[in-house]
Amino acid sequence: MKKTYYGNWVPISMFYVLLPVDILLAAVCVLVKMSVCKVLIGVVFGQAAAMTIYMWICRRQFAFEHGGLMGEIHEFLLQHLSYDGKGTVLDIGCGAGALTIRCAKHYPEAELVGMDYWGKKWNYAKEQCVANAETEGVADRCRFEKGDAAKLSYADESFDVAISNFVFHEVRTASDKRDVVREALRVIKPGGSFAFQDMFGQQKL
Repeated sequence: MKKTYYGNWVPISMFYVLLPVDILLAAVCVLVKMSVCKVLIGVVFGQAAAMTIYMWICRRQFAFEHGGLMGEIHEFLLQHLSYDGKGTVLDIGCGAGALTIRCAKHYPEAELVGMDYWGKKWNYAKEQCVANAETEGVADRCRFEKGDAAKLSYADESFDVAISNFVFHEVRTASDKRDVVREALRVIKPGGSFAFQDMFGQQKL
Protein backbone atom coordinates (compact mmCIF):
# COMPACT_ATOMS: atom_id res chain seq x y z
CA MET A 1 0.00 0.00 0.00
CA LYS A 2 1.34 3.41 -0.98
CA LYS A 3 2.06 5.97 1.71
CA THR A 4 2.05 9.74 1.46
CA TYR A 5 5.26 11.63 2.09
CA TYR A 6 4.91 15.31 2.81
CA GLY A 7 8.45 16.04 3.90
CA ASN A 8 9.34 18.28 6.82
CA TRP A 9 10.14 21.93 7.41
CA VAL A 10 13.37 20.76 9.05
CA PRO A 11 15.14 18.81 6.27
CA ILE A 12 17.15 15.71 7.13
CA SER A 13 20.04 17.19 5.13
CA MET A 14 20.54 19.71 7.95
CA PHE A 15 21.79 16.89 10.16
CA TYR A 16 24.37 15.85 7.56
CA VAL A 17 26.10 19.09 8.57
CA LEU A 18 25.23 19.32 12.27
CA LEU A 19 26.26 15.79 13.28
CA PRO A 20 29.75 15.82 11.70
CA VAL A 21 30.39 19.20 13.35
CA ASP A 22 29.35 17.76 16.73
CA ILE A 23 31.61 14.73 16.25
CA LEU A 24 34.56 16.88 15.17
CA LEU A 25 34.19 19.21 18.15
CA ALA A 26 33.89 16.27 20.54
CA ALA A 27 37.04 14.69 19.09
CA VAL A 28 39.00 17.96 19.33
CA CYS A 29 37.81 18.43 22.90
CA VAL A 30 39.15 14.99 23.84
CA LEU A 31 42.47 15.43 22.04
CA VAL A 32 43.31 18.95 23.21
CA LYS A 33 45.59 18.98 26.28
CA MET A 34 45.49 22.63 27.31
CA SER A 35 42.77 23.04 29.94
CA VAL A 36 41.68 26.51 28.81
CA CYS A 37 41.27 25.39 25.19
CA LYS A 38 39.50 22.24 26.30
CA VAL A 39 36.97 24.28 28.27
CA LEU A 40 36.34 26.69 25.39
CA ILE A 41 35.95 23.90 22.85
CA GLY A 42 33.76 22.02 25.32
CA VAL A 43 31.44 25.03 25.58
CA VAL A 44 31.22 25.31 21.79
CA PHE A 45 30.56 21.56 21.56
CA GLY A 46 27.80 21.83 24.16
CA GLN A 47 26.09 24.61 22.21
CA ALA A 48 26.42 22.74 18.92
CA ALA A 49 25.06 19.53 20.44
CA ALA A 50 22.17 21.42 22.02
CA MET A 51 21.31 22.94 18.63
CA THR A 52 21.37 19.51 16.99
CA ILE A 53 19.06 18.05 19.65
CA TYR A 54 16.72 21.06 19.43
CA MET A 55 16.45 20.80 15.63
CA TRP A 56 15.81 17.07 15.86
CA ILE A 57 12.98 17.68 18.34
CA CYS A 58 11.57 20.31 15.96
CA ARG A 59 11.74 17.85 13.08
CA ARG A 60 9.86 15.25 15.12
CA GLN A 61 7.21 17.78 16.13
CA PHE A 62 6.66 19.05 12.58
CA ALA A 63 6.46 15.56 11.07
CA PHE A 64 2.95 14.45 10.08
CA GLU A 65 3.64 10.93 11.33
CA HIS A 66 4.97 12.03 14.75
CA GLY A 67 4.20 15.36 16.45
CA GLY A 68 1.79 16.46 13.74
CA LEU A 69 2.41 20.19 14.25
CA MET A 70 2.42 20.87 10.50
CA GLY A 71 -0.99 19.27 10.17
CA GLU A 72 -2.34 21.28 13.11
CA ILE A 73 -1.14 24.52 11.51
CA HIS A 74 -2.83 23.60 8.23
CA GLU A 75 -6.05 22.77 10.05
CA PHE A 76 -5.94 26.13 11.86
CA LEU A 77 -5.74 27.92 8.51
CA LEU A 78 -8.70 25.95 7.15
CA GLN A 79 -10.82 26.62 10.22
CA HIS A 80 -10.33 30.37 9.75
CA LEU A 81 -10.87 30.41 5.99
CA SER A 82 -14.07 32.07 4.79
CA TYR A 83 -15.00 29.80 1.88
CA ASP A 84 -18.11 27.88 0.80
CA GLY A 85 -16.09 25.08 -0.84
CA LYS A 86 -17.05 25.85 -4.45
CA GLY A 87 -14.78 27.04 -7.24
CA THR A 88 -10.98 27.00 -7.47
CA VAL A 89 -8.34 27.33 -4.75
CA LEU A 90 -4.72 28.33 -5.30
CA ASP A 91 -2.14 27.12 -2.79
CA ILE A 92 0.91 29.36 -3.17
CA GLY A 93 4.08 27.51 -2.23
CA CYS A 94 2.50 24.08 -1.91
CA GLY A 95 5.72 22.18 -1.15
CA ALA A 96 4.82 18.48 -1.16
CA GLY A 97 1.11 19.24 -1.55
CA ALA A 98 0.04 18.68 2.06
CA LEU A 99 -2.16 21.77 2.41
CA THR A 100 -3.47 21.51 -1.16
CA ILE A 101 -4.56 17.92 -0.56
CA ARG A 102 -6.03 18.72 2.86
CA CYS A 103 -8.16 21.40 1.17
CA ALA A 104 -9.25 18.92 -1.51
CA LYS A 105 -10.41 16.49 1.16
CA HIS A 106 -12.04 19.24 3.24
CA TYR A 107 -13.84 20.78 0.24
CA PRO A 108 -15.01 17.89 -1.99
CA GLU A 109 -16.51 20.25 -4.61
CA ALA A 110 -13.42 22.45 -5.01
CA GLU A 111 -10.72 22.35 -7.69
CA LEU A 112 -7.20 22.83 -6.33
CA VAL A 113 -4.06 24.28 -7.88
CA GLY A 114 -0.80 23.84 -5.99
CA MET A 115 2.02 26.11 -7.14
CA ASP A 116 5.63 26.01 -5.99
CA TYR A 117 9.15 26.94 -7.09
CA TRP A 118 10.54 23.55 -5.94
CA GLY A 119 14.15 24.71 -5.76
CA LYS A 120 17.09 22.46 -4.86
CA LYS A 121 17.09 23.90 -1.34
CA TRP A 122 13.89 22.03 -0.46
CA ASN A 123 13.15 18.30 -0.30
CA TYR A 124 9.92 18.70 -2.28
CA ALA A 125 9.04 18.07 -5.93
CA LYS A 126 6.07 18.22 -8.29
CA GLU A 127 6.16 14.43 -8.76
CA GLN A 128 5.91 14.04 -5.00
CA CYS A 129 2.77 16.23 -4.95
CA VAL A 130 1.13 14.20 -7.72
CA ALA A 131 1.96 10.92 -5.98
CA ASN A 132 0.54 12.18 -2.67
CA ALA A 133 -2.67 13.37 -4.35
CA GLU A 134 -3.09 9.99 -6.04
CA THR A 135 -2.57 8.17 -2.75
CA GLU A 136 -5.11 10.40 -1.01
CA GLY A 137 -7.64 9.86 -3.82
CA VAL A 138 -7.94 13.51 -4.87
CA ALA A 139 -5.69 13.60 -7.95
CA ASP A 140 -8.69 14.27 -10.21
CA ARG A 141 -9.25 17.64 -8.53
CA CYS A 142 -5.65 18.70 -7.95
CA ARG A 143 -3.05 19.95 -10.36
CA PHE A 144 0.45 21.12 -9.54
CA GLU A 145 2.46 23.73 -11.41
CA LYS A 146 5.89 25.31 -11.10
CA GLY A 147 5.89 29.06 -10.55
CA ASP A 148 7.16 32.13 -8.74
CA ALA A 149 5.04 33.54 -5.90
CA ALA A 150 6.29 37.04 -6.73
CA LYS A 151 5.19 36.77 -10.38
CA LEU A 152 2.21 34.45 -10.61
CA SER A 153 1.48 33.25 -14.14
CA TYR A 154 -2.29 33.51 -13.65
CA ALA A 155 -4.65 36.17 -14.96
CA ASP A 156 -6.28 38.71 -12.66
CA GLU A 157 -9.25 37.38 -10.66
CA SER A 158 -8.60 33.73 -11.59
CA PHE A 159 -9.31 32.06 -8.23
CA ASP A 160 -12.04 32.05 -5.63
CA VAL A 161 -9.51 31.52 -2.86
CA ALA A 162 -5.75 31.84 -2.40
CA ILE A 163 -3.92 30.35 0.55
CA SER A 164 -0.30 30.13 1.62
CA ASN A 165 1.43 28.66 4.63
CA PHE A 166 4.83 29.99 5.79
CA VAL A 167 6.08 30.60 2.25
CA PHE A 168 6.22 34.33 1.53
CA HIS A 169 9.24 35.01 3.76
CA GLU A 170 11.21 32.52 1.62
CA VAL A 171 10.47 34.22 -1.71
CA ARG A 172 13.84 35.52 -2.89
CA THR A 173 12.55 37.26 -6.03
CA ALA A 174 10.76 39.95 -3.99
CA SER A 175 12.74 42.11 -1.56
CA ASP A 176 9.52 43.67 -0.28
CA LYS A 177 7.20 40.91 0.87
CA ARG A 178 4.22 43.22 0.46
CA ASP A 179 4.65 42.70 -3.28
CA VAL A 180 4.10 38.96 -2.79
CA VAL A 181 0.91 39.62 -0.84
CA ARG A 182 -0.31 42.04 -3.53
CA GLU A 183 0.39 39.44 -6.20
CA ALA A 184 -1.70 36.87 -4.33
CA LEU A 185 -4.55 39.37 -3.99
CA ARG A 186 -4.36 40.14 -7.72
CA VAL A 187 -5.45 36.65 -8.75
CA ILE A 188 -8.45 36.46 -6.39
CA LYS A 189 -11.96 37.12 -7.71
CA PRO A 190 -13.99 39.96 -6.20
CA GLY A 191 -15.53 38.70 -2.96
CA GLY A 192 -13.03 35.84 -2.77
CA SER A 193 -10.88 34.91 0.22
CA PHE A 194 -7.19 35.05 1.00
CA ALA A 195 -5.57 33.42 4.02
CA PHE A 196 -1.89 33.07 4.78
CA GLN A 197 0.34 32.38 7.75
CA ASP A 198 3.89 33.62 7.77
CA MET A 199 6.64 35.52 9.54
CA PHE A 200 8.60 38.49 8.26
CA GLY A 201 11.81 40.23 9.16
CA GLN A 202 10.46 43.58 7.98
CA GLN A 203 9.26 45.89 10.75
CA LYS A 204 6.42 47.11 8.58
CA LEU A 205 4.25 45.07 6.25
